[in-house]
Amino acid sequence: QSCPQPFVLRLVLRLVLRPTRWHGRKSNGASGSPEPVQPRPRARTVDRRLIVVKVIAQLLAGLMAVTHLAFIAFLVSGGLLARRMPKLIKWHLGAIGVTVAINLTGSECPLTVWEKHFLAQAGREPYESGFISHYLVEPIYPAGIDGRVNLMILAAWMVPTAFAYWGFLRSRPARLSR
Repeated sequence: QSCPQPFVLRLVLRLVLRPTRWHGRKSNGASGSPEPVQPRPRARTVDRRLIVVKVIAQLLAGLMAVTHLAFIAFLVSGGLLARRMPKLIKWHLGAIGVTVAINLTGSECPLTVWEKHFLAQAGREPYESGFISHYLVEPIYPAGIDGRVNLMILAAWMVPTAFAYWGFLRSRPARLSR
């Protein structure tokens, strides 16, 4: 099966890198040397470039959404991964620190801000809520995030993380004695 990405890439390259067409040559008059005829103005050129910008913005918005989802998956499963690969501990603790700082300051996640920006550039209406609410909570619970849902989200994140680090700290003296 062929995936649509090569088609989109070919379309973007064809629209952006379209060669200038010459419609023949005409005489320069007195000198008689041929002079290239300027291409006919295309009213759709601006529209094509705008389409290319919108397609690229849509692709970047999708990339931001996938990156954000991967970050959330790493937050939830990073502690368990760190038990197997201790080199991930500093990355997971850094991700926890960034997440806690964003939540304590009440600011919006930069990945959400970038995704909304690219959605607006693509001509789509950006969602008003946050990433987790829009993609993960509202499809299941249309009312969005309230106190009970927020507690469940924190539990889904903190329970595996606390379990993983508790197990890691408990087994640490045994690892140091070897």
